[in-house]
Amino acid sequence: MYSSYQWSFYGLYLKAAKGNGEGRTWSEVFDRAELYGSCSILFTEAIGLDPENISAYMGRAEAYVGLKQYDDAKTDYTTAIEKAVEQPHTRAEAYVGRAEVNEVTNANEAALSDYESAQNILDSIDWSKFKEITEQMLKALQEK
Repeated sequence: MYSSYQWSFYGLYLKAAKGNGEGRTWSEVFDRAELYGSCSILFTEAIGLDPENISAYMGRAEAYVGLKQYDDAKTDYTTAIEKAVEQPHTRAEAYVGRAEVNEVTNANEAALSDYESAQNILDSIDWSKFKEITEQMLKALQEK
């Protein structure tokens, strides 16, 4: 099975392929379709090994967007939404991803609904818990 480090690398790999207009991007080095195709294969393999791996569904959805396979991307974002009930930030991220696909495919009402769902989830998160955890981690690091 792949480590979380490897999955993070693949996620960064995908983001680099999208490019941000600043400097050289992976897309200048590799053919985009090949890159996204390779990533979709890797994420599919990961899902086969661990069907509960939400990050793999999210990564494959990103790859499908890059390949303009929007129905497949929506399916994976929907699966991530269904599986990430205990991970509100990830669930909101999946709603936003699906909303972006809906926008590209001119499903504007569905996009609006997904954006609203993401906003509702984010509004319901108790961010003070994250602040407490972060402060505890910083304190532990400073004591080292």
